[in-house]
Amino acid sequence: MSSQLDSILDAVEAMSVSGVTTVYRGSSLKDSAEIADIPMRIISAIGMSSARVQTKTLGGTGHVMMAEWTITDLALLRSAGMGLGLSDVAPNVESYLAAYHNAVRTLSAPSWAVVDLRCRAQVLEFPAASGRNYDAVVATLVFREINQ
Repeated sequence: MSSQLDSILDAVEAMSVSGVTTVYRGSSLKDSAEIADIPMRIISAIGMSSARVQTKTLGGTGHVMMAEWTITDLALLRSAGMGLGLSDVAPNVESYLAAYHNAVRTLSAPSWAVVDLRCRAQVLEFPAASGRNYDAVVATLVFREINQ
């Protein structure tokens, strides 16, 4: 069996998160974000890593390989400073965080599973050194993949 990385990325991309319908990944990635594109999610292989790979021999010619993939899913919710302040953006961010956690519960397959999820709400400059800041949620997912 080959790596399930593409199917994992496909599942994360297809995940329905209330409030954000535009998702960019792979060849659809953009160099910057325009107001018309927001809210949007960005799933990129840049910064993604295999945290650990283990191989176990079962005897004979059989063996099992396990890989852990760390994937970042960035949501740009709106341009920073487009509201009244924290009290204006907090409900939107909290709603997205709850929706994201619920959506992650739908991710499963026989050969891989979500083993960790961390979400961080912040003001983020995107792209780097652009001077454009967004109210964002950065989700870091860790998947464990089993290949036999």
